[in-house]
Amino acid sequence: MRNETIPVTIQMFTPGQQKMFLQSGSNEDFLVLYTIYAAPLFAIILRMVKCRIKAEYILENTFIKARKEADSFDNCSFSMFIWLMRIAVQLCLPEKKPSGKKILKEDILTACSSVIKSKIAVYQ
Repeated sequence: MRNETIPVTIQMFTPGQQKMFLQSGSNEDFLVLYTIYAAPLFAIILRMVKCRIKAEYILENTFIKARKEADSFDNCSFSMFIWLMRIAVQLCLPEKKPSGKKILKEDILTACSSVIKSKIAVYQ
């Protein structure tokens, strides 16, 4: 008999359960959030920094920062994805500045909206 794993999707958990996964301190719970959100966040980060190595580093630091600041999610009116995306974007901004390029809000919104649209299409 094959050992098949069921893909974890956001529809499997309520926002309350996701919040519990974030704040529980359990590695297994946090892995669920990583499994759900890593791919779409990575796509946004990669579009912003245009370097796979930097994008992987920023993704890792996004989840590290999220874990450290888990309690601040209580005061947040955003969804888990938006909260994580805001952390990722904040971490991307310094990576873009050394090259002398300005980051425009439109660039960030374009990167985010295209990833969100592609994820919505998958779920429909």
